[in-house]
Amino acid sequence: MLDSDYRARLAAEFPSEPLPGEIVGEAARSIKPDGAAEIEAEFAGKSWLQITPALADRQAGNIICLTLEALAHHLPAFLAAAHADPDGDSATYLVYALIPLGGLDRFEAETVALFSPAQAALIHELLEGLAASPSFQYFRDEFPVGLALWRRRAAASPS
Repeated sequence: MLDSDYRARLAAEFPSEPLPGEIVGEAARSIKPDGAAEIEAEFAGKSWLQITPALADRQAGNIICLTLEALAHHLPAFLAAAHADPDGDSATYLVYALIPLGGLDRFEAETVALFSPAQAALIHELLEGLAASPSFQYFRDEFPVGLALWRRRAAASPS
């Protein structure tokens, strides 16, 4: 599906220092308190490089608890986990986090814009591989639309 140096390419494009501050928001603490507490305990103060694919896969269901800043920071851990196991939980939850199910302009402005063109190219590469998987055939228009947004960001001039 993808080349063997994907994690190394992630490491070259994503910051490796831990994210300072809060990684889950008030809504997550209120609506999904157990998941917010779990992912905060496992990820707070860590670089994405310190998060193993197995840990990312275990926490994949809690990805929605991350703030947008924390999602952008810790996303490579989930990308690496999905690359290692395209049928695992990380791949499934990544698709839901990175493929818009509505509101294209808002998704592009609030999520896609968080990433550099080089980072977006790595996200696009993984999603393109997942789109071919039988596990994700229930997505119809969503994958082509999401891939187009990530491809568009990847082609943008670095800001």
